[in-house]
Amino acid sequence: MNIVKNIGIFILGFSFSRNDTAGLFLAFIGLALIGLWHAFQPDYREQEQGNTAK
Repeated sequence: MNIVKNIGIFILGFSFSRNDTAGLFLAFIGLALIGLWHAFQPDYREQEQGNTAK
């Protein structure tokens, strides 16, 4: 899933270099990809609690 985040960041950066409507549209796609990546990330706090409980 790391690739999805990198693609999202790349699209986001590329869209800001273009100052037009297509760039804005690409920015939303990039943000959506990054948001999707974060949604699939496990919660690190739960993992830490699980490790200390062992």
